[in-house]
Amino acid sequence: MDDTSAADEWVGSVHYNNGISCERCHSASVPAGRLARFDAFGGSYRADHVDLTLNPDIAYKAPSDFPIEGKPGEYSTVVRGGLTKQQSIAVCARCHGLTPIDVNAPKNVFPDYAASVHGQSVMVRGLGDPSKVSDYTGLTDAAVCVDCHDPHATTSKDDPASSTYNDNIIPTCEKCHGSEEIADKYGMTNAFEGWEENIMFRRGMIGEEGIPTCVDCHLEEGGTPHKIVGIDNPASPVNVENRAETCGKKGCHPAFKDKGAFNVPIHLTFPPDKAKYFPEWVTFRFMEILLIGTMGLFIPLFGLDIIRKFEERGKGGEHK
Repeated sequence: MDDTSAADEWVGSVHYNNGISCERCHSASVPAGRLARFDAFGGSYRADHVDLTLNPDIAYKAPSDFPIEGKPGEYSTVVRGGLTKQQSIAVCARCHGLTPIDVNAPKNVFPDYAASVHGQSVMVRGLGDPSKVSDYTGLTDAAVCVDCHDPHATTSKDDPASSTYNDNIIPTCEKCHGSEEIADKYGMTNAFEGWEENIMFRRGMIGEEGIPTCVDCHLEEGGTPHKIVGIDNPASPVNVENRAETCGKKGCHPAFKDKGAFNVPIHLTFPPDKAKYFPEWVTFRFMEILLIGTMGLFIPLFGLDIIRKFEERGKGGEHK
């Protein structure tokens, strides 16, 4: 992305509309009192603006309890596309985190993100069980702020053009959770494999409104998308202990609501994975055989019936 297109995208963004200009992300820590004298909107740049793109050795503080590449505290970098994922989080955390430049920042989402499955995966900490993806740390493929929000063109989630607008949630999540490369790399399930066969997808394709998206199932009630936790976490709405309650919530499948611990299959592929969903696999195969058998019997009989009707019509013509 060149500087011109970045500036064009910034105009009209939620940052632009709230007076957040380039230096807030592209400079070292500047006292809040100086921000008003930095007039990016009018094209006036003061000499006291310190640009990290020109001064890569200048460091600033990241949240102390969020280790950056194993080194808590400060780091140095260039804010021009050269950030590691861990470093990019700290840039956003200056306003949206625990140590913002503006202490009155309206949206302090960092605590939620740090507790989420994405934040926990990005953080560099003690490695747990190497056989569990949920215990991996320092993952370069785990989602950070800029994977869901364009840093220059970020708009409100109520804007149809926003990547976090309800109708755009699925393609936003699919960028990572539908990636075969990421799935193979970490031994994860491709959550979008066979998604086109899902009834929710099909209902959405014909224009039905109010179709559940990823966050409707994976987000605890009253929470924010920044705090999605892993499926093994007891707090997760899709944890096996909570799945029936989640599926049975108002407007969805109320028959499941009082089932208690119920391993409702989710993200089914077609045909279903035999090892993971054996009963569903048997049902799918049975219906497949039944359909093929029925059609295999019906089509020849239908063909013979058509031939017979033509023959009868021909005989009737000769008689006349």
